[in-house]
Amino acid sequence: MCAIDKHLSLTEHKAFGRLLREQKRGVSCSIVVTEKERSSPFWDMGAYGLPKKTEKEIMEAIRSGVNYFDTAYVYGGSEAALGEILARNGVREQVYIATKLPHYLIKSKAGLEKCFQEQLKRLRTDYVDYYLMHMLNDVQTWQGLCAKGVDQWIRE
Repeated sequence: MCAIDKHLSLTEHKAFGRLLREQKRGVSCSIVVTEKERSSPFWDMGAYGLPKKTEKEIMEAIRSGVNYFDTAYVYGGSEAALGEILARNGVREQVYIATKLPHYLIKSKAGLEKCFQEQLKRLRTDYVDYYLMHMLNDVQTWQGLCAKGVDQWIRE
């Protein structure tokens, strides 16, 4: 897990726990904090569309070696923003994308598939590199998800 250190610049990299092992396989973790983040949620597109500064900073991060982006279904427009930037610049194959299943919104296996397909559409890709469970805090929650067919969906 990466924690935001708002004192890092675009070109500074920081290793966190397990990511030390991942760096050997080409995954590095860099923290990118945009000017907009200092006062509002990251990539909050609101009614104004995608800020040019966001695209400029993301592309500079990629040019500087950042190759891992973490987003989630519930992060206020971040999947769509990241997808738009990567597609417009033709750099999807240069980065790893992690996004998260909002299991607390899932009522069935069909609902899970619908959510995942929506995420792929937002991200403008046909795959994600890391698909995580958002806020999976206890065994009972996992058991409830299995009862809804999540474990079968993962195996398919």
